Amino acid sequence: MKLFLGLLLFIQSVRMTEDFLPLEVGNRWVYEVSNEAGQKLGQLEFAVNDRTIVSGRSLYVLSGFPFGGESANVRQIAYDRETRQFIRVSGDQEFPLFPGDALSTEILQSDAAGIAQKFAWHTGAATLVFQRGVGIVEARMQSPDGVRIAKISASSIGQGALPPPPPARGAAPAPPPPASNVPNVAAVTADNPVLIVSAQADPQGLKLELMVVNKSNKLLPFKFNSSRTYDFVIKDPATGREVWSWSNAMMFAQVIRSDSIRADSKWTFSEVWNRRDNNRNPVPPGRYQLIGVLWSQPSIQSEPVMIDIR
Repeated sequence: MKLFLGLLLFIQSVRMTEDFLPLEVGNRWVYEVSNEAGQKLGQLEFAVNDRTIVSGRSLYVLSGFPFGGESANVRQIAYDRETRQFIRVSGDQEFPLFPGDALSTEILQSDAAGIAQKFAWHTGAATLVFQRGVGIVEARMQSPDGVRIAKISASSIGQGALPPPPPARGAAPAPPPPASNVPNVAAVTADNPVLIVSAQADPQGLKLELMVVNKSNKLLPFKFNSSRTYDFVIKDPATGREVWSWSNAMMFAQVIRSDSIRADSKWTFSEVWNRRDNNRNPVPPGRYQLIGVLWSQPSIQSEPVMIDIR
């Protein structure tokens, strides 16, 4: 079988982060469907129509999700940070959103740091191609009539909520929603979230860890203008000059997205610094500042932590 994009790359596991299927109310995807001979068979589409919060977790209401295999009527989905997978929710039960046995993944495109930007997800009955910041861009699915190929033809990502239906003829327009706080949703303040950054020895250098802690008992939402969520920055404390940053020379998808920390919970990010600067030269011994950054809008920085390089 010819591989998507004609790329034959090694198979390895891919970290399924939430930006591989950006979930925000108003996001919409349209696909042209054809058979292997290239004959057009029609269109598929789905959209994110609503978001609800249940037990501190965001559930997104979809319309017409076409990639759930034999699971009909996929209506509510969520992203599970612990298992790093998307799930569908039916009543009080949860199932993987993308069914199939013997899953394997295939990198199709990566950035300069080797982080996957596009990959193929193979199951027994389908292959789905995900692109960071966009979602599913191609699907090859088995059907009783043969293979069906769906390729994305249009999308609307990060454009905000779907417009409300027009009022009935003669009816007064609906009043705007009250400008009050949404129940069970907190606002970002100078005291919340709390960013804690640390470093410890690692065989390859220093293992850096950033915790973003939601101190409230409500969901804490953030907006991002790219697929970059966090960063680690090393500075010279004497000059304030940046010596190294994790995101340097990396590429990130430019897409508006949102994400939230559950009540009384936290995000944890970790990377390894090999004690080299942005030019890949070994840094001289001395004291340096380590800063953790959450690249939300606006961005938030941790208090600097001093580290010694010997």
